Amino acid sequence: MKSTQWQFILLGFDVDASKYGVRLESHALLLYAVPQDDTDCTSVERFFDEVCKIFGQKLIIGNLGEAVVHTLTKSEQKISIAESCTGGLLAHQLTGISGASAVFDCGIIAYANDIKERVLGVDSQSLMQFGAVSEVVVAQMCEGILRVSGADFALATSGVAGPSASEHKPVGLVFIGVKQKGERAIIEQCNFGNLPRAQIQCLSVQNALALLLRHI
Repeated sequence: MKSTQWQFILLGFDVDASKYGVRLESHALLLYAVPQDDTDCTSVERFFDEVCKIFGQKLIIGNLGEAVVHTLTKSEQKISIAESCTGGLLAHQLTGISGASAVFDCGIIAYANDIKERVLGVDSQSLMQFGAVSEVVVAQMCEGILRVSGADFALATSGVAGPSASEHKPVGLVFIGVKQKGERAIIEQCNFGNLPRAQIQCLSVQNALALLLRHI
């Protein structure tokens, strides 16, 4: 008996999700199937085919990093990343993909506020008023990494991975930003809750890649 694994990534809905009994808790849904025989395996594959018909291009089966690299390669565009709470995991997720050199420009781990200011040009007043974990600062991180790199898209993360709260903000609060050159930054606020540090970082990476895919 063999084990087969499928990974579903839903990038939002153009249809009423509740109509299909779907409740989306995260952008990445990992499904496992253990077919008893070839007939069983075929039935599962048919089910996935039907799901694809419903969600179309909103559904990715496979690796988010591969989807990003493939999409940017096809459009001949590049991405640069500014990370805080994810500590380089986001860049690692992309550079681990074959062909990433064609689309990945650079990544900066701006963990300290001083680096956010000096390297990315984040305004010190914004850091004082809103804190590093904020929509305003993540938008400025996106602007800064685009200025440093000259890439077509920027992706930025800043959040509280725990185990302790920071800046009077709860563990699991993460802001993710994506910005196309010449456009306004799009910021998504995620509240993952009081999960283990590694899990919050992993969810942040998955949600960041999903956000990017929705806007490239």
